[in-house]
Amino acid sequence: MCQACHRTRDGYPAGIVTINGNFALSHVSELLNLVRHREREENREHPEHRIMRIEEKPDAIVIETTDVHLPHAIGEALHDAFKGSLKFRYPEESYFVEVKWNRES
Repeated sequence: MCQACHRTRDGYPAGIVTINGNFALSHVSELLNLVRHREREENREHPEHRIMRIEEKPDAIVIETTDVHLPHAIGEALHDAFKGSLKFRYPEESYFVEVKWNRES
């Protein structure tokens, strides 16, 4: 079983993208189309770079991934297309990234 399949089975993401803000919450389908498109592009060259789960919460969209590169690519794609605020956090001594994208209007 590949590493991505292990992470998915165990529910242990390597990356999390959190999307929030008024703009984001009123353009969910448009944002998710961009996210899925970026996943397909990344997956062509790196089959283990996958979205594990997308959860739509009342105040945010949370995306869990199997690697640390896809969240970075998703964050950059959101920022390039829609501007807003983009932050990355790479905790020391772990294979994990947290990406936060926000746009209020």
